[in-house]
Amino acid sequence: MKSEKWSGFDKYVVLADSCKHLSGGYEGYVNLREIMETLTLMCSKQQNTYTYNGEMYVSNLTAGEIGRIQDGLDTGKYDASFNMVRLITAQLGIKI
Repeated sequence: MKSEKWSGFDKYVVLADSCKHLSGGYEGYVNLREIMETLTLMCSKQQNTYTYNGEMYVSNLTAGEIGRIQDGLDTGKYDASFNMVRLITAQLGIKI
């Protein structure tokens, strides 16, 4: 199957094969998508703070780093910069 026809979860599983910070399970995928929606909104407002589950956080990531993580999720192609996702998971204390 061509990668253009992969679902978001399919792309996540391919990334999980290369990135030790991803579980490869559906729950991890859902958690990561939720986090990324929040961080993408933060970047669009050009702020370094975001709210997740009612808690306020200050992001350690730049807009460019968040963009590279999002690109990896959108394409399913692993890039070493995708490993920065560990900064998010450590800050929030969740598994993805």
